[in-house]
Amino acid sequence: MTAESGNEMTGESVTQRLGGAEMPRVGVLLAAGASRRMGRPKALIEGADGKTFLACLCGTLRDGGCDAVVVVAGCHVAEIARCLPPSVLLARNDEWQNGQLSSVRRGLSAALLFRPRRVALHLVDQPWIAPADVRALLDVNADFDLAIAAHGGTPGHPISLSPTLARAIARDDVSETLRQSLERHAQRRLLVEGTAGCVRGANTPEELSALTRLAASMSPQD
Repeated sequence: MTAESGNEMTGESVTQRLGGAEMPRVGVLLAAGASRRMGRPKALIEGADGKTFLACLCGTLRDGGCDAVVVVAGCHVAEIARCLPPSVLLARNDEWQNGQLSSVRRGLSAALLFRPRRVALHLVDQPWIAPADVRALLDVNADFDLAIAAHGGTPGHPISLSPTLARAIARDDVSETLRQSLERHAQRRLLVEGTAGCVRGANTPEELSALTRLAASMSPQD
């Protein structure tokens, strides 16, 4: 555990965060990229309510049924660690420059320490999801190793994975992208209809402004 990241994951911290829960449901939030197109760390952008994307999504994952939440940080790890909510753990990805899949693998490896029943995986640049979106993915039949949030039939995020699939992707050193790894390892998948936030992400200031205006004008169910 380092001074800059007081919630960084250790064996002891995993045990403490479980609080006695058996086969918990774990949320993994990916926030390791450089955010070059946005020009600032997307995790630390504040919404109209004053909450950062990081705080908002950690709360959404919790409210959606996650017993534990793990944030994967890389390029901006020091800044994110200082703003991490008290109940959230940090998984540091020192190989973030190798692409998103490296952060997925780091996050899933961390989540598997909890011996989870299900793992929800989400992106920090999509803060407009609802707790109901997360809960619907966590509650899918165990026969489906992959559940994908969708809106109007369009796949988006978050996704949820069975422990078997999470383990396979965490160990996958052949695939170059998450999509490739899912194609390689997912056997049974299910699209789960959710809110519009599941397909809305902001990677540039222009996208952020447009989506912020749109979100303010629509109800969570739209």
